[in-house]
Amino acid sequence: MPAPAILAIGTCRLHTPLFAAAQAGRVELRVLPSNHYLHSPVEAVQLVRYLSGELAVPARYLPLMFDNNLGRPAYAQPFDVGALPERIAPDMAAQMRAFLQANDAVLLEVSSLRTFLADGFALQGVYLEGLLKGALPGRDDIDVHTLFALPPEQRQWSSEGKPEVEYLKQHVRILNLDQATVQQALALLRAALPKLVVCSHFSSEGMPPNVAEARRKLIGYVGTACAALDIPFLDPSVALQTLDSASRMLRPGDWHHYSTLAEHTVGKYYADNLTAIAISRA
Repeated sequence: MPAPAILAIGTCRLHTPLFAAAQAGRVELRVLPSNHYLHSPVEAVQLVRYLSGELAVPARYLPLMFDNNLGRPAYAQPFDVGALPERIAPDMAAQMRAFLQANDAVLLEVSSLRTFLADGFALQGVYLEGLLKGALPGRDDIDVHTLFALPPEQRQWSSEGKPEVEYLKQHVRILNLDQATVQQALALLRAALPKLVVCSHFSSEGMPPNVAEARRKLIGYVGTACAALDIPFLDPSVALQTLDSASRMLRPGDWHHYSTLAEHTVGKYYADNLTAIAISRA
């Protein structure tokens, strides 16, 4: 069969390996026009509901949820939503629903069991961090995971004269996902995306104990949920076993990003498995 058309929803750990696979002709890569960083299944449910026209999002949260500037011409981006509206117009929503379905597989990466919530909306930590660093000069040390782990009354940073920052200071909280929440979110996604395939963050020997334990927990939760829901599950750790630890990392001690060699290795792993899944579904 021709290279399978794959819609990717996730982070750079998903997009860059698939980009390498697309350059090698192994897959036809597609991405949504408003997604770059996305880590948890709760965020994925929100994304699909928003793009399908089911969910209206307050304007203050849109820049903290979605990225409308991927800017990679090799990616297939059939729609340019421009300045994102609070609710997608019905005609665009119909096109987006059709686009979500018109793929051989939708590959969703789940790389975190943590989500930042405000008023029930899931926000991206990387965008929160960027906003706070821009609004609070001299605070390049900001870590949103540490800041928002505290209750609002204990968040010792000034937002005087910055009402939006003060609003976030008072309203953002961290939600830690349990097994049941992961499975519930993936069940909703499977109903909306019948060709769903799920992959996880990677695990590797040599990781610091706290990182290794967090990855084992993540992979266990996601793998168990996928097995219960009959969703194909891909663990990139399997592909990385063919490489030594140093070859897996972009930088020494960086347990979050792939080296170029690892990107190509994981990309081939995804492409081979997605092609087999597409054939089995045909």
